[in-house]
Amino acid sequence: MESVAVDPNFFAIQLEHLEPATVLDFDLYLWHPGRKPLHYRHKDMEFTPEIQARLIANGVERLLVPSAQMGVFESYRVRHNKAPLGPPPAAVPPAPPLPPDEARLPQVLGDPCRPVDQRCVALLGVSRRVVEAAMADLASPGLPERVHHVAEATGRFLMDEPAAYGTMVQLMRLDYNSLSHCQHAAFYTTELALACGVGDLDEVARIGRAALLHDIGKAGLPRSVTEKDCPPGDPDYPKWCEHAMRGTSLLREAGWDDRTCLEVVAHHHENADGSGFPAGLTGRAIPFAARLVRIADAFDTLTTSFRNRPAFTGFQALWKMRREMGAHFDQEMLSIFIETLVSPGGTRRR
Repeated sequence: MESVAVDPNFFAIQLEHLEPATVLDFDLYLWHPGRKPLHYRHKDMEFTPEIQARLIANGVERLLVPSAQMGVFESYRVRHNKAPLGPPPAAVPPAPPLPPDEARLPQVLGDPCRPVDQRCVALLGVSRRVVEAAMADLASPGLPERVHHVAEATGRFLMDEPAAYGTMVQLMRLDYNSLSHCQHAAFYTTELALACGVGDLDEVARIGRAALLHDIGKAGLPRSVTEKDCPPGDPDYPKWCEHAMRGTSLLREAGWDDRTCLEVVAHHHENADGSGFPAGLTGRAIPFAARLVRIADAFDTLTTSFRNRPAFTGFQALWKMRREMGAHFDQEMLSIFIETLVSPGGTRRR
């Protein structure tokens, strides 16, 4: 059987090497010809029969495991009486190609001959279509690659172009709805992650991808609920609160098993003082990426005009976040976020 070359940092396993209803203790990655392996399942998560069935239904015959985890895999194989590794299958169905404008996005964003505002407009257009596709059908073929591609391009753009963040902030003030809010929150989150010292592009992209999907649970909810400010005490508040766990369920049903995405969607409304939902987590028990998104989400929401309240200015929103809502946020992150808006690109911890 003809073998197919894979990244030397990984080795290939066949689906039959995995026992359903077990915790694997090693990470799983999806393989696509000519593309970087995509993290699919964290080592601490259970490999369920439903996940196995979904992979089979999608034509996935092999997965990748980091070479550094070979010993862990061998122990797992022996423990569950699985056969030794055999030759990989001849081919794996590739992900659908990216739409042309999405495929060109890194080149557009990296073109110094284009004005920065034009590059920002291009990014907003592409990311909006990707978020729209996610809201419509999380299980659509190639969607994980599309979301990751946009998040990675965004991270690189912010890393390489000093004027990108300030320009995008100005553009984002002109547009708001459920789709654009996800874009805005992802952009603020990505810059905040960089400012907090996250320097690895893969990790930045993983956080940005999660931020793009943080409100996926609002898909299908009435616009009367999702497109108004909905504080505690509002009659629609209980329904509005459902979007966090609803989003997590939607992700799992569609096969989105990325741990950062699941954590952000579930916990982006947790408050540092324990007053948030759905779990009432406190302080650093709230996942790192969810703490980032909590701040970005709040700022974009406050600076938005809803039918039941006008928008706060940026200054008013930051004052409210610091003085009236301060117990909701990681204080160090909030200080850094304020600095990113005062001096865009100048606060990153190298």
